[in-house]
Amino acid sequence: MNSLKNIIFTIIVCLCACLKGKSQEAYMPPTPCTLRDCMIYARDHAPRNAGQEAQHRIYQQDKTQAWGAFFPSAGVSVTAEYNFGRSLDPATNTYQDNKYFNNNYSATAELPLFNGLVRVNNLKMAAAYEKMGLQQVQIVRDEISLRVINAYYNVVYYHHLVVQMQGKLDESEQNLYQSVRMEELGLKAGADVAQMEANVAADQFGLIRQRNLLENAWLELKSSMNFPMEDSLTIDQVLGQLLPELSDQDPDSLFEQAIRYLPQAVAAKHQLQGIKSNYKVSMGSFFPYIGLYGGYRTNYFEALKSGSENASYKNQFRNNAGEYVGIQISIPIFSQLTKLSNRRRAKYRLQMQQADYEETLLRLHQDIKQGITDLNGAAKEYIQAVRKVNASEIAHTVNQRKYEEGMISALDLQNSSNQLIQSKAELVGMHVQYLIRKKVVDYYNGIPFITE
Repeated sequence: MNSLKNIIFTIIVCLCACLKGKSQEAYMPPTPCTLRDCMIYARDHAPRNAGQEAQHRIYQQDKTQAWGAFFPSAGVSVTAEYNFGRSLDPATNTYQDNKYFNNNYSATAELPLFNGLVRVNNLKMAAAYEKMGLQQVQIVRDEISLRVINAYYNVVYYHHLVVQMQGKLDESEQNLYQSVRMEELGLKAGADVAQMEANVAADQFGLIRQRNLLENAWLELKSSMNFPMEDSLTIDQVLGQLLPELSDQDPDSLFEQAIRYLPQAVAAKHQLQGIKSNYKVSMGSFFPYIGLYGGYRTNYFEALKSGSENASYKNQFRNNAGEYVGIQISIPIFSQLTKLSNRRRAKYRLQMQQADYEETLLRLHQDIKQGITDLNGAAKEYIQAVRKVNASEIAHTVNQRKYEEGMISALDLQNSSNQLIQSKAELVGMHVQYLIRKKVVDYYNGIPFITE
């Protein structure tokens, strides 16, 4: 029997250890991470996102409380009282020098019937704020995602620059090797070799600089994801097959659609509705209050003087019981200007929120126009960058042959190589900018940053 207990205890301990290990195991994104993986990780680990979700839960509790105001309030009370000296005799209702013990019981309930629609408007206000809170959670998530998008593509951009710079350095080292051999054969002067050595040193410096910029980009990406700095992170460095193209979307038509689903516009709309309901609440405080109430009460008393005769607890509890029901009407007459001041403050808040709502829509309209303009600008620059790269590659190939034939100097070849690497960097930069701006325009079209 004892051995069976030991076996069961051992199994329980092992299960607890396994569950504890699983709960403490930190979530790690897959390798390599896609942009979507990085955004999901940032969403799930951002303290700001957790704080906004907590604020939304507060709005939910406010709504629950507003619903509760439509239900009656009820309560019970029990009192025990010891009287000594000259006090009221509950049996004869006269004052006597005696000691008494009183035990009272009561149950009350009250139901508001009318209070100027304050409860209705409080519920509308709480419901509007609860919807606003949900949109604010999404706004925070979108802001986090947009930051991750920029940081992610910065890593991709600098990674490609490092690769290109490494290729340029390899080319310079090859040219240096050829120049040294040609100098030995008398085909190149010592100045050309020295220039090639300077070119190699310059490319080495450029590669170190690009690697430092790439390291900074990695730090920014980890920071935007709230990813541990000491842990390694690998992402998909491929830009993808999406080639830039011009967009023919009309910003005004897109804006008319976007205000119906973009979190910024929807949140501002619900906030305005909440402020309107709050103004109606302040107006309702000027109306009378009508409420229905009722209750049940009974008591038990006992004279503590020797020789006193007291009825039993059971008989007193039954015989002293009584019920009551009533209606209450409360008419506000003067409240030291408190209600008037509250109404005026609510009116001014409504005016402020109306202005904020219009400003939000105006800013959103401008952002949509700017987003489409930036998208088309990046597409046009990308198309031009492709032409520039093609021309630079042809020119550099020709200059490479000219240098080998002694028709141009090493400095001219270096200038040609610099122009080519700059053209390639601009092409990658325009491609990355297009991808970022395409994400933003898709977001305006109702496509979320994180697709499920």
